[in-house]
Amino acid sequence: VIQIEHIDGFVKSVYTPNELVLISQNEEEKHINQCLFLLGSALKEIVKIPEYRNFIFQEVRTSSIDAVSYSALLSNFPALARYINKHIASISQENKFYGLEDFVVMLNSLSYKGKRYIPVINVPNIDHADWNKFPLVSPGLEVYDDAKNQIDDFIFAWYFDNKQQKEHEIMIGESQAMTKNTAPLLVMSVQPLTSPFLTKDLQVAKFEYEQPKYKKSSSRIIDHYETYEFRINHRYESSGKSEFAAAAVRFVDNDPGEKYAANQCQGGKEWWLITDVHKNDIGTDQHKWKRFSEVWNIGYDDVLWNTFERDWYASSKVLGEYHYGGPLDITWLSGNMKFANEWYQYDPNTNDENSVVNWAPILQNWSVRYNADEDKGYINIWRVDNVAGC
Repeated sequence: VIQIEHIDGFVKSVYTPNELVLISQNEEEKHINQCLFLLGSALKEIVKIPEYRNFIFQEVRTSSIDAVSYSALLSNFPALARYINKHIASISQENKFYGLEDFVVMLNSLSYKGKRYIPVINVPNIDHADWNKFPLVSPGLEVYDDAKNQIDDFIFAWYFDNKQQKEHEIMIGESQAMTKNTAPLLVMSVQPLTSPFLTKDLQVAKFEYEQPKYKKSSSRIIDHYETYEFRINHRYESSGKSEFAAAAVRFVDNDPGEKYAANQCQGGKEWWLITDVHKNDIGTDQHKWKRFSEVWNIGYDDVLWNTFERDWYASSKVLGEYHYGGPLDITWLSGNMKFANEWYQYDPNTNDENSVVNWAPILQNWSVRYNADEDKGYINIWRVDNVAGC
């Protein structure tokens, strides 16, 4: 049994970053993990300088996805390039990560399943952080789950004790990171080179919740919609369970014939967890009732949706796009994923007809099975009727 120790409320890490780099069985992912460790190691030194730290804080707070590219940091502070190269050269040689001694060379090597990536600094707890506190820095490496010690979906991070001027290696989970007034958590992540999210002022779906137009009553037959049967045929997690999640946004018909984005479907959330899937259940039929949507103006309101494997610490990736006016009137659906291919329902890079829910067959047949692209699985959406007197 692993003995867990604590420091200032954090769990001390029982792993070194070098060990965690090797969790993945995929060589491309191992390489990217090495790069993120090196850049994270440099970042924890960079943020000790107030000017650099404040720039990062400002950029992520004005970003549509709560992240800033590493290249943007170097563009604004060119003198950092020499320091970063010197730092990553030293750390890579120390850890025998050969060929990663130069930032530009590293940048050109970030490729996963045919897609080029760039490193970004993501702040998953941006809405809860106390910006007056010195940040935690993470290379974005998951640690092994440990049920006995309640280590579930944790990542490795560095905690700097300002009083003792001492650095500590810790493990932190989503619940602790999202606690109000926690220090900002700066996590190394990757973003596709061609991602629209690298442009500022995008319409990424983040809206306030509005109550459904229709109140529950015995006279209305359909009460809401839920998902139930599903299967996922691919596992993207290297440790622990797969966090099978959904995201959706509703578009409301407007008088001129255009549509505008309203609220998310499931209680106003930008995403919701369907269930955690054990590695032994990948490729097998599963059953879990989960509320999907209220009842909208069928035929007038569209719902853009997708399912994906969520990584709470990773930067947002594209899950879908919706053209609601002219060709430039686009709203993007997003989800936190380590890599852009970790969707389940349909490829966000295609104009898949299943990207918008087709309500008609659900109304007629009670439920519809949506088969996922690339044989990734399926999910059923059911209509749930109102029972008089309930």
